[in-house]
Amino acid sequence: MISKPFDLDLYKRTDALGKDGVIKELQKYFPSNYTIKETEDRYAVDITVLDSTGTPYCYVEVEVKEDWHDNVWPFKSMHVPQRKNKFANLGKQTIFITFNADCTGYVACDNKTMLASSLKEIPNRYISSNEFFYDVNLNDIHRNDLTQLLRNDNGTPTKIKSNKEASDNECNQKRKSYTIKYLHQTRIL
Repeated sequence: MISKPFDLDLYKRTDALGKDGVIKELQKYFPSNYTIKETEDRYAVDITVLDSTGTPYCYVEVEVKEDWHDNVWPFKSMHVPQRKNKFANLGKQTIFITFNADCTGYVACDNKTMLASSLKEIPNRYISSNEFFYDVNLNDIHRNDLTQLLRNDNGTPTKIKSNKEASDNECNQKRKSYTIKYLHQTRIL
């Protein structure tokens, strides 16, 4: 297996952009008592999401595709480099996200989907031959939404209450409380 050599210039252009994009996206799905932690080691998985006890909930590996400029995935499948399979067996779910050039759109799959996909040699602008990628079928990727990918320990999708939902629920509870108080004060109840 041949893999693309480390490219410091590409890393400088895309690493912080991709990590910032994925952190911003993950904040939509996790409550404030979860920690979304960026990894400083460039050879480790990019992001770790820790639950309220500090236990890893999931991991996220991110890539920025500089030649993708809109929100419509223009390719026949999603390619995850074979070298990324080291992140597929970390004991928790790993989500692989590929952002467009400005991190306004993305596609994603999880480690189980990636590992179940066929390996194909894909010539590309960095390596002309002998670099292998997991070729994830279009039907198995998620576009601009992680809801179905976030899974609990038994592998079933779970809806994690977002900060917005938590805030909305709190506001609704306060509204309900004030309404009941008002109805009591006006002797309607």
